[in-house]
Amino acid sequence: MRFYLEAVTIEESIISDRMLSFLEKSCGVVLGGHSLNKTSKEWIKHSMNRVGAKSESAVEAEAIFTKLNSWRELRNKVVHGIVKSKVSSHEDHIDNFLDAAAVAAAEGEKIARSVDRWVTKYKLLYHNVYIRQLQISCQLQIN
Repeated sequence: MRFYLEAVTIEESIISDRMLSFLEKSCGVVLGGHSLNKTSKEWIKHSMNRVGAKSESAVEAEAIFTKLNSWRELRNKVVHGIVKSKVSSHEDHIDNFLDAAAVAAAEGEKIARSVDRWVTKYKLLYHNVYIRQLQISCQLQIN
């Protein structure tokens, strides 16, 4: 048996961590104790403001946000479904649950990696722009 529920939980934590880190370090927004839904909505709002709504980074962020919302619903069914039991005439309900958990774990990994790549790319791209602006500013002050 695989550890799908653990994977889904850890993936959610990674996704939230990367988004919260971006919000705090790049936007000065500190969120505490919010759901993934609230965190992701704040992330997409502030990422659009930071990168510009028409930029390539914005398009990537929108795609991640869309996939994340679909995954979040599956994640909720899987994580909360483990403690819910319905009387069913189907004897394969456990297999169906495990299949859904496997899908949620696989999709969550992809999304966590996408969020991590986006934040890393943002830091590299926009941090380098900021450093270049500082260099130009310092050169102007020297001259």
